[in-house]
Amino acid sequence: GDYLLVKTGSQIPVDGQVVAGNGHVDQASITGESKPSHKEIGSSVFAGTILSSGTLVVQAEKVGEDTTFGRLIELVEEAQDSQTKTQRFIDRFSQYYTPLVLLLSIIVGM
Repeated sequence: GDYLLVKTGSQIPVDGQVVAGNGHVDQASITGESKPSHKEIGSSVFAGTILSSGTLVVQAEKVGEDTTFGRLIELVEEAQDSQTKTQRFIDRFSQYYTPLVLLLSIIVGM
């Protein structure tokens, strides 16, 4: 329920609603949109996005790990932790295979 003043060039720190002002927000980190999105009173904004132009007063709805950006980071971390058996085998195999191939190429090159 806190109100935050977000100025041009600043990162929006919370998910919330615009209660005053207007501007263009670069949401590429969340939505992948290449063009900044126009925000005005009543529009939703996401944490981790950048205010390209204008000034906004945002009423916070979600903060920290509860934000859209926080959940996105959590999903990426889970995906990295859940490697398949094949991926783990390839990682271990490459630890030994790559140095061995380099060593053999140096020996053959002499």
